[in-house]
Amino acid sequence: MNKMLFRKLKKRKIQTIGIIAITFLWMFVVAFSFNLYTTNQSFKDDYFKYTKVEDFNFIPEDFEIVDDLAKEYSFSYEEQYYRDFEENGTTYRVVTRTENIDIPYLIAGEITDNSEDVLINLEYSQENSIAPGDELIIQGKTYKVSGIVTLVNYIKMHVTDDGYNYDPQTQALVIADPDAVLAMEKGDISVRYLARFAENLTNEVKTENSSAIVRSNEFATVTMQNDNSSISAWNGKISIYFLLTVISLCVLSVIIVLLLIMFSYLLVNEDRKTIGILRANGMPKLRIWISYFLMILGFLLPSGLLGFLIGSAASSFFDRILGQDLSLPELTFRIPAAFLGVFTGVIVWLALLATVLGVCGIINKNIIELLKNKKIKTVSKFEKAIKKIVKPRNIEGKMKLSFAIRSKLLLILVLFSVFAAGVEFLLSYSIYNINDKMLEAQAASMNFENQVYFSSKVIDKEVENQYFAQVKGVAADDDTVVQIYALDKGNLLDIGVTEIQDGSVVLNQTSATLLKAAVGDTVILEIGDEDAEFTVQAICDRIVGKEVFADYQSLVDNGIIEEGYSGMYTNRTDINSDDESIASLLSKREILDNYQEPQEVIKSGSIILGVLGIVIPIILITITVSVLLSQNKREIAILKANGITERSMNKMIYGAYNVFLILGIAISIPYAFMILQIIFSIAVKTSGIKYPVKIDGLGIAISAGMTVAIYFGTMFVLSLKNRLSLERITYDFE
Repeated sequence: MNKMLFRKLKKRKIQTIGIIAITFLWMFVVAFSFNLYTTNQSFKDDYFKYTKVEDFNFIPEDFEIVDDLAKEYSFSYEEQYYRDFEENGTTYRVVTRTENIDIPYLIAGEITDNSEDVLINLEYSQENSIAPGDELIIQGKTYKVSGIVTLVNYIKMHVTDDGYNYDPQTQALVIADPDAVLAMEKGDISVRYLARFAENLTNEVKTENSSAIVRSNEFATVTMQNDNSSISAWNGKISIYFLLTVISLCVLSVIIVLLLIMFSYLLVNEDRKTIGILRANGMPKLRIWISYFLMILGFLLPSGLLGFLIGSAASSFFDRILGQDLSLPELTFRIPAAFLGVFTGVIVWLALLATVLGVCGIINKNIIELLKNKKIKTVSKFEKAIKKIVKPRNIEGKMKLSFAIRSKLLLILVLFSVFAAGVEFLLSYSIYNINDKMLEAQAASMNFENQVYFSSKVIDKEVENQYFAQVKGVAADDDTVVQIYALDKGNLLDIGVTEIQDGSVVLNQTSATLLKAAVGDTVILEIGDEDAEFTVQAICDRIVGKEVFADYQSLVDNGIIEEGYSGMYTNRTDINSDDESIASLLSKREILDNYQEPQEVIKSGSIILGVLGIVIPIILITITVSVLLSQNKREIAILKANGITERSMNKMIYGAYNVFLILGIAISIPYAFMILQIIFSIAVKTSGIKYPVKIDGLGIAISAGMTVAIYFGTMFVLSLKNRLSLERITYDFE
């Protein structure tokens, strides 16, 4: 029995190799994505525990009542001062070292109590070859670098709040003794409070306190851990790794099961007489079933385990690509024996499932049914129904259709391969270009050259500028925090309407999604101590941030906000950023760069999808053609005997599934956009960006074109490679 099956595998090399390749690819993707997820998640847990990560950070309205706030809301806190300044071509952010919250994570050296010692961030030390024990001169004073660290609030590394594009060669984060920071002269000093809830609080109480803190007007600013863009960047990466694991497990598992069912079903059908003879000679059904199971497991398990091991070994490489925008030490990846055992079990389960579905229907027949000749049906009911729909006009068309639909499993397989290719290419294209579309949506609304924030509120204004007051709003329903921009009249910031009506607001795409609001709906936002009710006048195209736009004068007249502007949009280019009245000055280009840089890493993930979109259909189509040739030996021999040329034969065989190509592409388009909608509807909550998911004609054309190219390209190569196989098939039949 085993020898017979071994001969079958040798004869069906293409199908066997194809299944081995798909299994290897499946476990490779599962292994590296799962290792990325588990390693990052495990390190995050240890990192947060070690650093005693903040639950939130805040700036109070009244610095005299911080202790009262801590008592009221059951949290401990620690002050953190920082200065930003430039010196000798380097931009510094010097922050005070904390002892109880957001503790520096030590990578090399040591953390000392010496006020003459400083710590520096990992990237700057690497780019400038600084090691523990070296000296650093800051504002004319020499400090000793005692250690190299990362800070939890700077996982997404930045040095100034004006710009989040980090240059590790010229921008340094320095952690110093509080007295040393306070004694420095350059750079305005700022302060924020890092806070952690009491350990004895339940999660329910922490949630209630968080909601009360967000709503309280005793806090000028509050950034909860989930709204911290730096920490969220890491959470977002971990979520992507988990998504890759789930997709690879689900999608590729379905492909493998289909392949194995088809493979085992065809083998056992060809061997039905042999199985009948073996049964008649006393071989038990269980022995036959086990032989097929061991055969499938024999090439599935080694290739799967090899893919798992190589994928695990490649995890660190993918982490460097996909995690390139995070300020973390190099993680240590290893292959846990438990995980290897779990995925070995998954492989065994799939082999068992495929064996049951592909084999049991035949070996459960009685011996007489196995031994008697199969009736050859010239045209099945399924084939008749398809031919009525397609209506082939000539004999060549009829034969092509017959080849295509002789096996329903083959039809499903080729449709699935085309469908998978279309989905992969469209997702890859859309995700790769999503950042450009985000920038287009933002840039289209920015008719100004500079955005300015004032150090303190101002009342006087100049005619050519557009002014705004920025305040925090909290949704009454679910505590969603939004930024309200009370706009003065003007069009330097284009929000799609010429004038915001009294009692109305304009939402950007992100805030509309989070507030679950449409045009004409009513939203209630808590601003300070007051609940203000607004009608949604319009939803503009801007997508970054949770933006709500209202008319400035209406909010002032109704007593919702106090008079005074937080900043302005202007086309002036002669503004002095060193002016004490200006807190920050960002050009339009800098703002767009800040949006773009954090999203660049998404392109790496999209490339992986594109590669899968090429590899998977090539393997599946190759297997399909191989099975088609073996299933239609009789017809091919008859056609050859009747003088059909090799060119015509190739057109019938390799063009058999052309009619289903368009169908596969057509169903892939709405499915791909459904997946995008799901992914980005989840992402908007963590990223604060509502990515534009719109039907893109160019994207559809490219994905359809790539799918067609892969399909016909594979068929063409196979027709050249298998040119002599037609003679071999005729010989085998005869």
